[in-house]
Amino acid sequence: MTTELLLPIEEIIGMYRKGDSIKKISKYFGVHHVTIKRRLERAKVRIRSNKEQAIISYRDPRLLQISFQKKIIEQYYKLKSYRKVADVLKISLYGVRCILKENNIAPIPYEYTHDERVRCKIRQIKKWKDKEYKDVQKQSHLGNVSPIKGKKLQEIYGKSKARKVRKKLRESHIGQVAWNKGKKGIFTKSQIEKMIATRRKNSGYFHTKEQKEKISKALKGKPKSPKHIEKVRKALVGKKYSREEYPNWGWRTSRKNQIFPKKDTKIEIKIQEFLTQLHLEYFTHKYISEITHSYQCDIFIPVQKGIPQKTIIECDGCFFHCCPICKLKKYSWTKERNELDKIRTQELIEQGFRVIRLWEHEIKKMELNDFKKEI
Repeated sequence: MTTELLLPIEEIIGMYRKGDSIKKISKYFGVHHVTIKRRLERAKVRIRSNKEQAIISYRDPRLLQISFQKKIIEQYYKLKSYRKVADVLKISLYGVRCILKENNIAPIPYEYTHDERVRCKIRQIKKWKDKEYKDVQKQSHLGNVSPIKGKKLQEIYGKSKARKVRKKLRESHIGQVAWNKGKKGIFTKSQIEKMIATRRKNSGYFHTKEQKEKISKALKGKPKSPKHIEKVRKALVGKKYSREEYPNWGWRTSRKNQIFPKKDTKIEIKIQEFLTQLHLEYFTHKYISEITHSYQCDIFIPVQKGIPQKTIIECDGCFFHCCPICKLKKYSWTKERNELDKIRTQELIEQGFRVIRLWEHEIKKMELNDFKKEI
């Protein structure tokens, strides 16, 4: 059941014929004015125009006369005020507005005469000359802090509006020349000294750790200008960095998070498959920083069920790591690598790691049961 069906149509028609407007009836029944209009249309009741409604509501039949309507329009162009027209012709203000709207006459902005402006100014001067008025104004402002003071634009307007306000402020300052540009002797010596002191305080040398972190976060990801890059380059020219001052600085530490090689070798993949079959947790290319000759190991197995000690598995290629069994051509750099492997294994054992080194020729023949014995 809709609200339209519940409305008493006979009562609505009776109220409308008495002279009540559609809006007044809608307020009485607590429904939208469109629903009342529809009910009247369905009952085949003629709906009055705005003119007719104005006449009925204010009981003025003159508003229907065309000659009187023309008089209202002429008076409006002369006086340029609804209220003045209503006072001169002795009619309702609503009736004047309705007729001007139906004749599509736009409202004219009211212009104050010279006499009216003078009167307003005299009133203001009288107010400000009065000492009592001045005292009242002063007392009302004493101790009152602005609600905007100390707040950011985002807190006052919200995110979306704050962006628009900032944009407007930025655009308003474009092309403006500073008031003190090219002028000399504006500030006194004491003022200049104060300004220099505040600049020194606010310079980068006096920033706190929190301020520095904020600045670094704000500048992260932003492109640097070529001038800035040149400045940094010139500042770093001829500088030497000692290991004592910067122990963690260097290409080794900077490349510790990069994975080398990018692709795993066939022998490494085979060992990884064995570990997955045995349901063991492992990590590939983990950086071992506990030893002096830090590096990325091939496979790292943490302590877990069945493995009581941290273990490192190295899958050494016979050529690159200089295998003693395989009769391959040996170079000076392969011999150096073999020696470095021995040093690293010793250092790892000292740090409490268990190291398993598997040669390429062993892994190729190896099966799951053989790998179980090695672990």
